[in-house]
Amino acid sequence: MALAGMNVGQRVGLGVGFRGRWPILCALACAAVGALACAAADVMFLSQMSANYEGVLAAPLAIRTPAMMLRAFNENIIYRLFLSSILIWLIGRFWKTPSGAPAIGAYWVGFGLAQAANIWINVTSLAPLTPIALAHDGVRYFAPGMLWSWLYWRRGFQANEIASTSVHLFLQPILQVAL
Repeated sequence: MALAGMNVGQRVGLGVGFRGRWPILCALACAAVGALACAAADVMFLSQMSANYEGVLAAPLAIRTPAMMLRAFNENIIYRLFLSSILIWLIGRFWKTPSGAPAIGAYWVGFGLAQAANIWINVTSLAPLTPIALAHDGVRYFAPGMLWSWLYWRRGFQANEIASTSVHLFLQPILQVAL
């Protein structure tokens, strides 16, 4: 999956290595902002959380944090590097600029569909599908996933991995105190 995603990603201008100015600092700043947004969503929707989610939070911080970081690492490979790269390539075959590159919208739609698939497969099974659950999942999972996608697009896949894994270094201790 990683090799296929890297190959297809390169075809549509997505890179694995760092790009732009201050990619690591940008990734860590995005992780901190993402952690605050996720924690705020969990606090706002605490009464609507499922027992499964509360069970995850009951795990000791020293076990939960690395487990969540590993999960984020794998989700990035599956949903961003592999699936979103393929979706952007496919969409970009039809929705492209005059130069033949995928249109900007093709990136956002590809990233959005991949993130929606990630949420559908990994999150919606945790709670009944209600408008409140959708609002929570939009703030808690979809928005950060789109931020990580933007990092992949503009700063490289490594910056995306740093942000989406290190967010848990900020988020899990906040949740330990806030919830």
